Amino acid sequence: MKSLIYLLAATSDSIFHDWCGMVGIETPMARLITTPESVAGRGVFATEDIEQGDTVIRIPQDTLLHEYNAAAILPEVTKKQKKTRRKFSRRQSRLLRPFGKKYEFVDSSDLWQAELTQYCLSSLESNNFWAPWIQQWQRDDPLQRLFETTVSPHDEKSIIKCVAELKKDYLPKEDPLKIRAAVDIRLRRFGELKELYGLDDTDASMFGTMTSRAIDLGDGTAAVVPMHDMVNHSMEPNLVLSIDFEEGMLDMKATRRIEKGKELFICYQDENNPDSEFGTLWVSQLLRLFGCLLILVVHSQSSSM
Repeated sequence: MKSLIYLLAATSDSIFHDWCGMVGIETPMARLITTPESVAGRGVFATEDIEQGDTVIRIPQDTLLHEYNAAAILPEVTKKQKKTRRKFSRRQSRLLRPFGKKYEFVDSSDLWQAELTQYCLSSLESNNFWAPWIQQWQRDDPLQRLFETTVSPHDEKSIIKCVAELKKDYLPKEDPLKIRAAVDIRLRRFGELKELYGLDDTDASMFGTMTSRAIDLGDGTAAVVPMHDMVNHSMEPNLVLSIDFEEGMLDMKATRRIEKGKELFICYQDENNPDSEFGTLWVSQLLRLFGCLLILVVHSQSSSM
């Protein structure tokens, strides 16, 4: 049975790499592999010896899933979202507040979560060029299981169980009250975004999966970056992400020598401020639990577009 599972997984990994080649993502030194040797059961591995400074993966900027690329590919979705943003602004306005309830857990910086969710769902429905990649997304953690079972913020038993599991397996150094606050805010925020954007309970799974993969490109733009999002995290990463504006590429470069067959890692923390309050993995995980975007792009190879 296990051999059949890994055979199917290998086929899925091959489909993903075929898609990467089709859209121009270059992975000459790396490959996504489903294997128990990965820390997460699926990860990206070096296919040859890599030297420090080598460009391991190159990702065209036009493959990124963010509002600007999506507006060109899914204009009708964007049109509706602009109307929703105007509705949100009116609802939050002090002058118009008596005519509608103010959103308590959503502000303008949170709207990307619903909008990218809609772009993902529309991509799958229309089978556009992002669809084969999105179909590869996986996530399995206590909070995601809450989203997938459409748990209400009032389901005390399920939330307590989720907090206990997060504390034990993901955030052992964190105060359980803060974890509980993060879970509560995430569930209530989804509830308000669901009402605002017309999402339904079945969209919760995509919402949870997509928001766990998104990063801030450094200019406030929320994006999911193909191939980058398949690389697992470590406090001792061997890859770093940078932008080559002149060529319109995102490069994943080796921070040290990597032997063939070793797993590749990035670090889910604010790489631009490693000594800041975001400089530990557990703090970063808590922030991501709250739905915060972290800046994982460390530098740009050119300062001009």
